Amino acid sequence: ILACDRSCHDHLAYCLAFVKLGWVSPEKYTEVRSVHETLFHNHLPQHIVFVNPPFEYVKEKIQERWKKTGKVKWREDNFEYLHAVHDSYQETYAPLSDNTLELHCTGLEERVSQVHEWASQRINHNNNTVEPVFL
Repeated sequence: ILACDRSCHDHLAYCLAFVKLGWVSPEKYTEVRSVHETLFHNHLPQHIVFVNPPFEYVKEKIQERWKKTGKVKWREDNFEYLHAVHDSYQETYAPLSDNTLELHCTGLEERVSQVHEWASQRINHNNNTVEPVFL
């Protein structure tokens, strides 16, 4: 199982959010998506674990980080932007694979339990391996 914070598909979510906000034209998004599909059409993951908690939870966590660090990252204080990115991740990752686990829960134990159950169903019991999973 491979767990990662970011992937090569993230730029599609950001570009889609930029379209929603009027920062990029739909035609530009179509160009970006076309280049992406050319580069990665043979490299799409078979399985995806997509962690996408509710927007209010994400917003809360970002505000907690501001209090701890005193720093606001690029456009983090623009909640229209953050909401557009949050929704665009959903629209981008959900259709990438027919075998996607979407985690909307916020508790670590619940997330681990759901991923364990999901991954256990994909174990090849002949040689005790799990097919690649991308987080």
